[in-house]
Order: sequence, then structure tokens, then C-alpha cells
Amino acid sequence: MLPSIGRNKEEEEESHSSVPAINGMSQFNAIDTDKSGEVSRSQWIEHYGNADLFDAYDADGNSFINAAEFMAGESSKGKFQAIDNNGDGVISRAEWMAKFGAATLFDLYDTDGDGEVSLDDFIQGQAYPFGLAPFSFPAPSIPTVARARGVRWVEGNR
Repeated sequence: MLPSIGRNKEEEEESHSSVPAINGMSQFNAIDTDKSGEVSRSQWIEHYGNADLFDAYDADGNSFINAAEFMAGESSKGKFQAIDNNGDGVISRAEWMAKFGAATLFDLYDTDGDGEVSLDDFIQGQAYPFGLAPFSFPAPSIPTVARARGVRWVEGNR
């Protein structure tokens, strides 16, 4: 589990109680109780007590999480925590700009348009950059996707 700066141990444990810890394959294997190589929603709920993040980790939308999807979700979660400087569980526009220098892609990751990138938004953005469905190739250019999502694109800003 990655530590969150500015939180005491009790707050840290509470903030991570409903999401999977970053442990790699040992964590996946603990959830995959039938050893099928996939985690079902019911296995997820049995392990974590809720369905939080299940849909975000299930990148192909087939209602099962395979090991690759799990590892990708865990990797995205680690990246998210590194950007979420204040540890409040969302990435603000200011935090995004501090990390990346521009906010253009922020609006693409903010899938619900609430002005913040949640962990769910971030994992989905990492799984399917720019809101593209899996296997939608060739991928359109960033400016094309930005315009389609109603985001103002200024050439040269990424």
C-alpha cells in the first residue's frame, strides 16, 4: 500500500479499507478463490465487502477481472496516488497541472465532468485513453477526441 502524506495510521487504514491494496499477483490470487484465473463481481464483493472499483478494473466489460486487468488497475492506482498530492482521493485540476504542466487531458479523464478526476475516472482513462472503446483502431488524434468530448484544444498543449 502506498502511504498518503499527511494522514495518520487510522485515517490511512480507513481510506484504503474499500479498495484493493497494491500487492500484485498475491492479491489477485487471494481474490480468485476458485483459481479460475478470473475474479467475478461476487468474489470481489466477498473479498472487499463492496463492488467499489470492480467496473473500473474490468477493462473489457465482460464482468470478470483477469490478472492483466487487475495489474493494470493496480498500476493506475499507484499513479493516481502519486498525482493526488493532498491525499483527498481525487485529482484536482491544480494537481494535474502540477504533474503534467497543462490541463487539456484533465477534461478527458474527468469523465463525469465534476471538475475532479476520481480513482474510477483515472483507471478508466488509463485503460482506454481518451474514452476509446477497446480495439478501436486506428485511434483518432488527440485534438479530434478533445473536440468530440467538447474540450477546447489548443495546438501544442498536451
